[in-house]
Amino acid sequence: MTPSSTTRWLLTWVLLAPAAAWAAPAGVMQFAAGPVQVQRGQDAQPGRKGLELQAQDIVSTGAQGQAQIRFSDGGLVAVYANSEFALASYADTGEPTSDQFAAKLLSGGLRAITGLIGKRDPKNYKITTPTAVVGIRGSAFRIAIAPNGVVTVAGEQDSIEVCTDAGCVGLRAGEVAQVDGSSGWPLRSNTLPEVPQPSLPPSYEARELGEMGVFPTQLTNGVSGQNGFGSSAIPGQEGGVSGG
Repeated sequence: MTPSSTTRWLLTWVLLAPAAAWAAPAGVMQFAAGPVQVQRGQDAQPGRKGLELQAQDIVSTGAQGQAQIRFSDGGLVAVYANSEFALASYADTGEPTSDQFAAKLLSGGLRAITGLIGKRDPKNYKITTPTAVVGIRGSAFRIAIAPNGVVTVAGEQDSIEVCTDAGCVGLRAGEVAQVDGSSGWPLRSNTLPEVPQPSLPPSYEARELGEMGVFPTQLTNGVSGQNGFGSSAIPGQEGGVSGG
């Protein structure tokens, strides 16, 4: 093969190579404890600290598993035990017109702190569950899916929006809503999300869990429960439906 033909061949290969092979990672797993698996297409590998994640990856945790992911825009997601979290699409372009964070919580629970994608334009950040879509107007929230399918969402900082096919409900920090089916309105609730959390091994001290604090013991409004969840009443939330 002559030098000129070699150059043409390399140029053709570069242009035709799959985009995913050249894409920057969406995020990095800051830590993983217990059974954690990352599914990428047909391939699966154990979750571990430093593992780079890409759009369309699926993170699954077992009964004693948990993981924390830091995304390129500075956002964080803590995936709790017995959970399945899928990063459907991700684009950190620096431009509100092309940014995107779209994820799915298929089971279990998570805590999220949004990064620059959500700050540049909140409409570009969404987490979907089987019955509800969580959009943001703030920066921190939690979601839990109960075994019976009921989805509970709690706001932690600023405000979020919980939507179903029927409509949307806005939540401020410390407020909670539950969704039982995609056709009904989100209902305000006094009960914080309940997510089972295994004990961390001694090597995972709180100081090693990153800036997020994966398993904080208190919500930002001072309402506490088991690992920040539990069944605690929030004054002034007697239930009911709100349109925004």
